[in-house]
Amino acid sequence: MSEEIEIEKKSLPEGWLTVDALDIDAQGVARRPDGKVVFIEGALPFEVVSASVNRRKNNWEQATLTEIHRESSQRVRPRCP
Repeated sequence: MSEEIEIEKKSLPEGWLTVDALDIDAQGVARRPDGKVVFIEGALPFEVVSASVNRRKNNWEQATLTEIHRESSQRVRPRCP
């Protein structure tokens, strides 16, 4: 499965990210093609997303989810709107 994810990462449109894991604060963790880590509030593992960067550091960025291009099977819709 990891080989499939690696192939997918290489073929994503620019600006799209694949979330690999969750951090201790339940933010999605993704990597840009240049290797920079992006922590994405609201994203789940195995989702393909776009995000808006709120904070930039040398080795990482913090961002907020703006669009989900492919949902994770772990995402659950709330019962009430």
